[in-house]
Amino acid sequence: MNTSSEQMNDKHSDSQPLVGNTFIFNHQGHEVSVCLNDLTGRQMVYVDDAIVSDKYSLLPTAIHHFRLWEKDFRIVIQRRQFFDAGVSCKFYHDLELLDEDERPLIVKGPFGKTYRGLEGILMMTAVGFVAGFITVRLMTVLIG
Repeated sequence: MNTSSEQMNDKHSDSQPLVGNTFIFNHQGHEVSVCLNDLTGRQMVYVDDAIVSDKYSLLPTAIHHFRLWEKDFRIVIQRRQFFDAGVSCKFYHDLELLDEDERPLIVKGPFGKTYRGLEGILMMTAVGFVAGFITVRLMTVLIG
């Protein structure tokens, strides 16, 4: 029922996360896509390629409410503990759970390599450290 984020490469290319996941749910012939970017916190929900919810959240739990076909739906996104490095996405109609999926954090690194889970967190930390070090060195050279 769910499609991997690798199959979403061409779809929603402007929203493809460098750090995050894409979840896809099918409901009564309609495709509900949830694109998460764990670096910026941007979360976008599409239904049949039309955006129905777009917001930023780095909180452990985020809820997207939207109304389609005269019915209320919601997407609940829950991040696991930091070192567990995963996220779950649940799709509800009113109080009824329609579908759910759970995945590790995915980080797209240099040269197209993909890092998952704790490996992804270590990659983000290393890139942040190197970027910070280079910035400090440039600032000290430029300032004197």
